[in-house]
Amino acid sequence: MKKEAKSRIRQIVKVILLCSFVLALVLLIELLFSKLISWIAGPAASTPLWVFIYSVLVYGSSLLIIFLLYKKPFKYFLKKFTFPSWTDLLLSPIAYIIYIVLSYLLTLALTNLPFYTTDSQSLIFRGLVTIPDKILAFLSLVIIAPIAEELIYRGFLYKNLKNTIKNKFSRPLAILLTSLIFALAHGSFAIGIDVFAMSIISCLLVELTGHLHASILLHIIKNAVAFYLVYTLGIA
Repeated sequence: MKKEAKSRIRQIVKVILLCSFVLALVLLIELLFSKLISWIAGPAASTPLWVFIYSVLVYGSSLLIIFLLYKKPFKYFLKKFTFPSWTDLLLSPIAYIIYIVLSYLLTLALTNLPFYTTDSQSLIFRGLVTIPDKILAFLSLVIIAPIAEELIYRGFLYKNLKNTIKNKFSRPLAILLTSLIFALAHGSFAIGIDVFAMSIISCLLVELTGHLHASILLHIIKNAVAFYLVYTLGIA
């Protein structure tokens, strides 16, 4: 019994450390480069070029640190690169609809909580006047962010949580914890609910397909729709 208790404690500690590491890594790197770019660029820090640079630095640094600290951290996805299959292409839009419904239901259920906020994320793209500005914003939000975040959260965090939790509830617990950390990393409570819902569906896609292709495609669809609504139609 003592060995079993010690094993459970070790599992809990490993899970806490893993979740804390990912969350602290992302938030600290975001803070570091936000301050650095604000210091270097001054008022121009919110222009599309500098926000794009910020995005590349944040995601690139996060992936590099994980890669250096962990042995083969992304082999879940990178051990054998393949292009998305027709199944992935079919599943991702279906998953998007399911995610929208889940996000709506969660938002509806939690809107009346006293700590519910609708604050937007910081350092977003503004003043997209020229075509190059829109291209930079599109690359950052619709291409770079989905790929990097799926590698970090579904490719690294979810995979390691699932392997660390040694009981019959390993998958649902790993899905919930991954989604919670993903939500916390986005700051705003309202945004957190939305990305929590997306993460639940993304983890299920990973379980269903065995890789990240459909999950990345879902994330791309989500961000592309948001990009179109905000930066093309002007719907805040």
